[in-house]
Order: sequence, then C-alpha cells, then structure tokens
Amino acid sequence: MKEVIKIRNYINHEFYLTDFQNCNNDDYDKHIEKIEKKLNNAQFLIFEATDVVDNKIDKLTGKNIVRPTIFDC
Repeated sequence: MKEVIKIRNYINHEFYLTDFQNCNNDDYDKHIEKIEKKLNNAQFLIFEATDVVDNKIDKLTGKNIVRPTIFDC
C-alpha cells in the first residue's frame, strides 16, 4: 500500500505540476511516451493493490476467491 500512496502523491503533486507541463515541442513524442509509460505503470500497480484489498475482504467474509497479485511473492 505504500507504493500506491507514493504513486497517488506523485500523480497529485508532481505529474500535473511538472512532468505534464514540462514539454518542449522538439521532444513532444518522447515526452508523451514517457508520461504514458509512467501512467500505465501506476495504473497496473493500483489494479494489483485493489486485488490485494479484495482478497482480504473476501477472506474476512469467508469467500475462497484468491486473485494472484505481484505482492504475493
């Protein structure tokens, strides 16, 4: 969950204020590609964390559903 909070803080405080706005027209495509990669990675991690939370809820409610996540290692 620390990583999800870290990503949330990055998106709220750094992404829109610095990464999104710091773009030269010469490097526009590279800049967009870099932003796209960062956001896709953030989305993936948030989805994985959601599965962890859902697994804990299911366990507490007696369900036997287990979603494998990257955090299971």
